[in-house]
Amino acid sequence: MTSLDFGGPSDLDELHAVVYQHVMETRELDVASLTAALGCGKEQVEQARDTLVELQLIVLSSPEDGRWTVVSPDVAKARVVDPLENKIRHQAALAERMRQQIHALVPVHDAYRRKESRGQAIDIVSDLTVVNLLLNAESDKCAREVLTLQPGGGRSPERLALALERDRAMLARGVRIRTVYQHAARYDLPTQGYVETLTRAGGEFRSVDEVPDRLVIFDRSTCFVPIRPLCERGELSADDPGRGEAAAIIRDPQVTAFMVRLFSVLWDQAQPFDPTFPQPKFITDHQRRMILRLMATGAKDEVVARRLGMSVRTCRRHISDLTQALGAESRFQAGVIAARLGLLAAPEETGPEEGGPKATGLSTAGA
Repeated sequence: MTSLDFGGPSDLDELHAVVYQHVMETRELDVASLTAALGCGKEQVEQARDTLVELQLIVLSSPEDGRWTVVSPDVAKARVVDPLENKIRHQAALAERMRQQIHALVPVHDAYRRKESRGQAIDIVSDLTVVNLLLNAESDKCAREVLTLQPGGGRSPERLALALERDRAMLARGVRIRTVYQHAARYDLPTQGYVETLTRAGGEFRSVDEVPDRLVIFDRSTCFVPIRPLCERGELSADDPGRGEAAAIIRDPQVTAFMVRLFSVLWDQAQPFDPTFPQPKFITDHQRRMILRLMATGAKDEVVARRLGMSVRTCRRHISDLTQALGAESRFQAGVIAARLGLLAAPEETGPEEGGPKATGLSTAGA
């Protein structure tokens, strides 16, 4: 039977409507007669009857002669739904009071952590699920501003879908959201859609050539930074995939203030990320020079790709194009030739949104 979109604890379909109308017209509910008239099973009619009784839409008004009475849907709603909504509101108020009571101990906890760690309030969380729960909790209580650095060429559609609802909610209550991506993210379709949607809602987005790592700052008081594997020199491992399942949550005012200044420097250097504008077809001169510099040091393709926030395959294509354009026989030789020709200097260049990046003779295809 065609389902009627009634909703409720048990879905009401056409059979429920027929039984309800039958009782309203006849004040009778003969299961056997209804079963024969409707051509359906006895259990279906009994189930429909029981659901209507549960929702207090029909009542047995006279047990002696089997007379039934229908109840107005408005009256039934007041009897069944309103008490449930009142209970939910009571539970929500209780949860909010408990949240406030627990939150009252945050200053005590933070003061103790600062004392124990000599002024540094840092929590290390190694469980990714817990990290995401803490991110959601900070998002829910964020009152003023969120600052984010996003390295790489884009985020997965699943992560963006989760972030979209969370970020929309913050923007709706007046929280300012500013995010800096790498230029490579401009070529990622899911990221373009996310940025376009949130821009319409009031979010602000820019992009730069290179972002050092992921960073999220809530209300300039709490920072989330990933924990990456380190090599022997204390630097990020060259084969680090750019993803970490652990995070450091920093609440120390001095460290947080430094992170805010770091974000501000990148924000001021970045170019507006407007996905409605045509995306550039060439990498920027700065990206080209960075690739050449890293080639001259003998850096692996994976390292170059990670620094530029692009895939290894795309990076290798750029390296191949640059090597051919310089007439070099190897990537290292291409870097040396570029240095001799002065191609590694940093002249003033046009940003991605100001007429597009410069398409020089050594520019390569977009990421």
